[in-house]
Amino acid sequence: MPSHYWGDKDFDWTSLYAAIGEATDIMTVFGRIGVHSKEKYGTARWSVYMCDGTLHSLTHPGYLHSMYPKWLWRFDLRHKPLRFVAPVVRAYQKQVLRFAFNHICHKYPHIQEELLQSAPSSLLPPKLAKIAKRQWSRQCKSCDEWNTTDLVACKKCGAKT
Repeated sequence: MPSHYWGDKDFDWTSLYAAIGEATDIMTVFGRIGVHSKEKYGTARWSVYMCDGTLHSLTHPGYLHSMYPKWLWRFDLRHKPLRFVAPVVRAYQKQVLRFAFNHICHKYPHIQEELLQSAPSSLLPPKLAKIAKRQWSRQCKSCDEWNTTDLVACKKCGAKT
């Protein structure tokens, strides 16, 4: 797992901040995806909020506090007026998210691992998801051997992970 300390001269901090900003802009503007992002130890940290069936999730993506009057906020949460179109909206948002991560990883290949470390791997394109999963490890339930999360079977005992 990549890790950098503030002031490291051998890391491109400018590109990291530019990539985070570009991905956030693409996801928010074109996909109406709520994104909270930051830099921590030289890696990008992502929190992504997709449409949940409420009007608020599309009109104010990423806002965790209501921007509506109280009566509209209650109606929105109780009835979720967009619940029938939410699967279609989420499918579109997933494509926008994939485009955003493809774009920043192709534009900034030298910091690809730093950008993908905490990215939502279940929503990424397969190639980028494998890079993201390769950075994390877990123990096998059968033999307690440590393996990366991109593996389907344990290297030591062959048990499915």
